[in-house]
Amino acid sequence: ADVKPEQIIEWLGSYPRVLLIDEMNNCTSLLEKSIPSTNLAEFLKDNFLSKEDQYLVFSSHIVSTVGQLSSYMDSGSSRPIAIHELPLIRNVTNAAKIFRWPELNAGKALFYGLVPALIHIARLEELRKTQHLSFQKVEEAIDVCVKD
Repeated sequence: ADVKPEQIIEWLGSYPRVLLIDEMNNCTSLLEKSIPSTNLAEFLKDNFLSKEDQYLVFSSHIVSTVGQLSSYMDSGSSRPIAIHELPLIRNVTNAAKIFRWPELNAGKALFYGLVPALIHIARLEELRKTQHLSFQKVEEAIDVCVKD
C-alpha cells in the first residue's frame, strides 16, 4: 500500500523527531536530478531539517552522499553537517588478543569493517553466549585497539 507524505506528517504530529537512515548512499534516485528525488529531498528538508526539534541522521560509507543530498536542499539554515567516523582497530594481532579471538585475522576484521563493536559482537556470536567480555573490558579493548 502506498503511504502519502501527508499521512506520515499526520502520524508524526508535532512531536520532536529524529529520522535515522542507514546507508543513504543506496538511495540511487539521489544520483540523478529527477522529480522523485527532488520530492524526497524536499520532504526530508521540510519535515526533518527546517523546524526546531527535527533532525535527520544518516549513515553512509560514501562521503559524497552529503553532497548529493545537499544539492537538493537550498536552505538558509545555519545547521552544520557533522561527519563522524567510527573508531577502527589499527592492529589485528593486538585486537585478536584483546578480544580473546585467536582466529581473528585481517579478512575477518575487514569483514566487520575494523569496527571494534562489530568484532566484539561477532566474537560473542561465535562463543554462543557461553562466555563474554564485561562492559568495562569491552570499553578498555576498544580504547586499546583504536590507539594502536
